[in-house]
Amino acid sequence: MKVKKIISIILIIVGIIILTYPKISEKISKRSQLECIKKYENNIENAEEESKNREYEKAKIYNEKINGNLVEIKNDDYNNILNLSANGVMSYIEIPKIEVNLPIYHGTQDKELKKGVGHVENTSLPIGGKSTHCVLVGHTGLAKSKLFTRLNELQNDDIVNIYTLDKLLKYRVYQIKVVLPSELDKLQIQENRDLVTLVTCTPYGINTHRLLVECERIYEDINVIDEKENNNEVIEKNAEHNPNKIIIVLITIFCCILIKKIVKYIQKVRKRK
Repeated sequence: MKVKKIISIILIIVGIIILTYPKISEKISKRSQLECIKKYENNIENAEEESKNREYEKAKIYNEKINGNLVEIKNDDYNNILNLSANGVMSYIEIPKIEVNLPIYHGTQDKELKKGVGHVENTSLPIGGKSTHCVLVGHTGLAKSKLFTRLNELQNDDIVNIYTLDKLLKYRVYQIKVVLPSELDKLQIQENRDLVTLVTCTPYGINTHRLLVECERIYEDINVIDEKENNNEVIEKNAEHNPNKIIIVLITIFCCILIKKIVKYIQKVRKRK
């Protein structure tokens, strides 16, 4: 009977670990994303004005090349534009309504999409400007990170902020629709419009279609410093609420010690028999 109880306890511990793993993993991922954003901001803050202007001009030329028709551009050139941090992060996105703060990476390979949002190559880089259309892709439903999972909660007039170099680009959602994956080629540049489209898979867990959240730039007076300070407060607040890796390690050690003691007890019981 004692052995059965011990096995039950082990199964309960294993069950708790399985149940808490996604939540803990998601919080670790969120912390990593926020740290990445802080690092990006520090790098931009410490960069020389000349370097930032040079990157902006390179991005502007890239956007002009694809304006009206998607021109093939060398992958090496693409990866080296807006890459002052030399880690593939070109900017970051903030969506206040759904508590999204995510780095934006060059490309949409799996390794980028596991860490944050991917920029679709051969669409406008996120620097704004008339006749530009930036397309950003994020995963939905990953066990380790929410990413764009809550994108379906957005509605018309919700705000999307994009921080590139030392500039804040503010967008307002104007249209939400669901399309087939084959219809993504309709996301073309529209003359004199400054657009960003956020893309994720839908329905949740089935992923047969794509959810498009289409946004247009708001041209109004924006205090960039205040906006950044507000965003930094959110980042720091979220970071504080995320569990420390030390706590997670301690919980893991505790579980290991407990299981070890249970195993030793089982061995003792067997010897007595």
